[in-house]
Amino acid sequence: MKISPLQQYLILGFIGLIVLSFLFYQFALKPINKEIAALEVERDQRKKDLEEAKKIVLKYVEFKKRADSVQRELEWIQNRIPKTIEKTKLVEVINLLQNRSGIYLTGIQFQSPVAAKDASYTEIPVSIRFASSYENLINFLYQVSVSNLFIVVHDLVITPQTDPSHPDVTINAQMTISGIQGKS
Repeated sequence: MKISPLQQYLILGFIGLIVLSFLFYQFALKPINKEIAALEVERDQRKKDLEEAKKIVLKYVEFKKRADSVQRELEWIQNRIPKTIEKTKLVEVINLLQNRSGIYLTGIQFQSPVAAKDASYTEIPVSIRFASSYENLINFLYQVSVSNLFIVVHDLVITPQTDPSHPDVTINAQMTISGIQGKS
Protein backbone atom coordinates (compact mmCIF):
# COMPACT_ATOMS: atom_id res chain seq x y z
CA MET A 1 0.00 0.00 0.00
CA LYS A 2 1.33 3.24 -1.12
CA ILE A 3 0.86 6.42 0.83
CA SER A 4 -0.28 9.35 -1.13
CA PRO A 5 1.45 12.72 -0.76
CA LEU A 6 -1.62 14.10 1.01
CA GLN A 7 -1.48 11.27 3.53
CA GLN A 8 2.25 11.88 3.97
CA TYR A 9 1.60 15.56 4.69
CA LEU A 10 -1.15 14.62 7.14
CA ILE A 11 1.11 12.13 8.95
CA LEU A 12 4.00 14.62 8.99
CA GLY A 13 1.61 17.33 10.20
CA PHE A 14 0.29 15.03 12.93
CA ILE A 15 3.84 14.09 14.01
CA GLY A 16 4.81 17.77 13.87
CA LEU A 17 1.78 18.64 16.01
CA ILE A 18 2.80 15.98 18.56
CA VAL A 19 6.40 17.26 18.58
CA LEU A 20 5.22 20.86 18.93
CA SER A 21 2.85 19.82 21.74
CA PHE A 22 5.71 17.99 23.51
CA LEU A 23 8.06 20.94 23.08
CA PHE A 24 5.35 23.38 24.25
CA TYR A 25 4.81 21.23 27.34
CA GLN A 26 8.55 20.89 28.03
CA PHE A 27 9.51 24.52 27.53
CA ALA A 28 6.34 26.42 28.43
CA LEU A 29 4.01 24.43 30.66
CA LYS A 30 6.51 22.36 32.68
CA PRO A 31 8.42 25.42 34.04
CA ILE A 32 5.11 27.09 34.90
CA ASN A 33 3.98 23.93 36.73
CA LYS A 34 7.29 23.82 38.63
CA GLU A 35 6.87 27.48 39.55
CA ILE A 36 3.30 26.83 40.72
CA ALA A 37 4.49 23.87 42.83
CA ALA A 38 7.28 26.01 44.34
CA LEU A 39 4.80 28.79 45.10
CA GLU A 40 2.47 26.28 46.78
CA VAL A 41 5.36 25.06 48.97
CA GLU A 42 6.27 28.66 49.81
CA ARG A 43 2.61 29.43 50.60
CA ASP A 44 2.39 26.42 52.93
CA GLN A 45 5.63 27.48 54.66
CA ARG A 46 4.32 31.02 55.12
CA LYS A 47 1.08 29.63 56.58
CA LYS A 48 3.14 27.65 59.10
CA ASP A 49 5.24 30.73 59.88
CA LEU A 50 2.06 32.77 60.36
CA GLU A 51 0.65 30.18 62.76
CA GLU A 52 3.91 30.16 64.73
CA ALA A 53 3.89 33.96 64.82
CA LYS A 54 0.32 33.91 66.17
CA LYS A 55 1.40 31.49 68.90
CA ILE A 56 4.38 33.70 69.76
CA VAL A 57 2.13 36.76 69.93
CA LEU A 58 -0.17 34.91 72.33
CA LYS A 59 2.84 33.94 74.43
CA TYR A 60 4.03 37.56 74.32
CA VAL A 61 0.71 38.73 75.73
CA GLU A 62 1.04 36.21 78.58
CA PHE A 63 4.69 37.18 79.10
CA LYS A 64 3.70 40.86 79.18
CA LYS A 65 1.08 40.15 81.85
CA ARG A 66 3.65 38.26 83.93
CA ALA A 67 6.26 40.97 83.44
CA ASP A 68 3.78 43.63 84.55
CA SER A 69 2.91 41.55 87.60
CA VAL A 70 6.58 41.11 88.52
CA GLN A 71 7.17 44.83 87.96
CA ARG A 72 4.28 45.75 90.29
CA GLU A 73 5.58 43.34 92.93
CA LEU A 74 9.08 44.77 92.61
CA GLU A 75 7.75 48.31 93.00
CA TRP A 76 5.74 47.21 96.04
CA ILE A 77 8.84 45.71 97.64
CA GLN A 78 10.97 48.73 96.76
CA ASN A 79 8.37 51.02 98.32
CA ARG A 80 8.60 48.96 101.50
CA ILE A 81 12.38 49.45 101.81
CA PRO A 82 13.09 52.72 103.59
CA LYS A 83 16.44 54.52 103.39
CA THR A 84 16.83 54.40 107.18
CA ILE A 85 15.11 52.37 109.87
CA GLU A 86 14.92 53.70 113.38
CA LYS A 87 14.93 51.07 116.12
CA THR A 88 11.73 52.53 117.57
CA LYS A 89 9.97 52.12 114.22
CA LEU A 90 11.15 48.49 114.01
CA VAL A 91 9.89 47.81 117.57
CA GLU A 92 6.53 49.39 116.64
CA VAL A 93 6.23 47.12 113.62
CA ILE A 94 7.16 44.03 115.68
CA ASN A 95 4.57 45.02 118.29
CA LEU A 96 1.93 45.49 115.58
CA LEU A 97 2.80 42.08 114.11
CA GLN A 98 2.52 40.54 117.59
CA ASN A 99 -0.95 42.02 118.06
CA ARG A 100 -2.13 40.88 114.62
CA SER A 101 -0.84 37.32 114.96
CA GLY A 102 -1.54 36.50 118.60
CA ILE A 103 1.99 35.61 119.72
CA TYR A 104 3.37 36.60 123.16
CA LEU A 105 6.78 38.29 122.97
CA THR A 106 9.08 37.27 125.80
CA GLY A 107 12.27 38.98 124.66
CA ILE A 108 13.70 41.31 122.06
CA GLN A 109 17.35 42.13 121.44
CA PHE A 110 18.90 44.27 118.71
CA GLN A 111 22.08 43.11 117.02
CA SER A 112 24.64 45.09 115.04
CA PRO A 113 23.63 46.04 111.47
CA VAL A 114 24.94 43.89 108.63
CA ALA A 115 25.66 45.34 105.19
CA ALA A 116 24.97 43.21 102.12
CA LYS A 117 27.96 41.95 100.13
CA ASP A 118 27.15 44.31 97.26
CA ALA A 119 26.33 47.15 99.70
CA SER A 120 22.94 47.72 98.09
CA TYR A 121 21.13 47.40 101.41
CA THR A 122 21.70 46.95 105.13
CA GLU A 123 19.97 44.52 107.48
CA ILE A 124 19.04 45.55 111.01
CA PRO A 125 18.77 42.18 112.81
CA VAL A 126 16.58 41.76 115.88
CA SER A 127 16.53 38.55 117.91
CA ILE A 128 13.06 37.89 119.31
CA ARG A 129 11.68 35.19 121.58
CA PHE A 130 8.01 34.44 121.99
CA ALA A 131 5.45 31.89 123.12
CA SER A 132 2.73 30.85 120.72
CA SER A 133 0.80 28.09 119.03
CA TYR A 134 1.80 26.71 115.64
CA GLU A 135 -1.14 28.46 114.03
CA ASN A 136 -0.18 31.83 115.52
CA LEU A 137 3.46 31.26 114.47
CA ILE A 138 2.36 30.73 110.87
CA ASN A 139 0.13 33.79 111.14
CA PHE A 140 3.10 35.80 112.48
CA LEU A 141 5.27 34.69 109.55
CA TYR A 142 2.52 35.71 107.15
CA GLN A 143 2.15 39.10 108.84
CA VAL A 144 5.92 39.59 108.50
CA SER A 145 5.66 38.94 104.75
CA VAL A 146 2.95 41.61 104.26
CA SER A 147 4.24 44.15 106.75
CA ASN A 148 4.66 47.76 105.62
CA LEU A 149 8.43 47.41 106.20
CA PHE A 150 10.47 44.89 104.27
CA ILE A 151 11.39 42.29 106.91
CA VAL A 152 13.06 38.90 106.46
CA VAL A 153 13.19 35.99 108.90
CA HIS A 154 16.39 34.12 109.81
CA ASP A 155 17.24 31.32 112.24
CA LEU A 156 13.87 30.07 113.44
CA VAL A 157 14.19 27.68 116.42
CA ILE A 158 11.04 26.08 117.88
CA THR A 159 10.81 24.15 121.16
CA PRO A 160 7.66 22.59 122.61
CA GLN A 161 6.11 24.03 125.73
CA THR A 162 3.30 22.85 127.95
CA ASP A 163 1.73 25.35 130.28
CA PRO A 164 -1.59 24.36 131.89
CA SER A 165 -2.44 28.01 132.60
CA HIS A 166 -2.12 28.85 128.86
CA PRO A 167 -3.53 25.91 126.84
CA ASP A 168 -3.27 27.83 123.55
CA VAL A 169 0.52 28.28 123.99
CA THR A 170 2.23 25.11 122.78
CA ILE A 171 5.64 26.30 121.59
CA ASN A 172 8.47 28.66 122.40
CA ALA A 173 10.17 30.17 119.39
CA GLN A 174 13.30 32.18 118.87
CA MET A 175 14.14 33.82 115.58
CA THR A 176 16.10 36.62 114.08
CA ILE A 177 14.17 39.03 111.92
CA SER A 178 15.92 41.73 109.93
CA GLY A 179 14.52 45.03 108.84
CA ILE A 180 15.96 45.98 105.47
CA GLN A 181 17.03 49.53 104.74
CA GLY A 182 18.13 50.70 101.30
CA LYS A 183 21.28 52.47 100.30
CA SER A 184 21.51 55.92 101.82
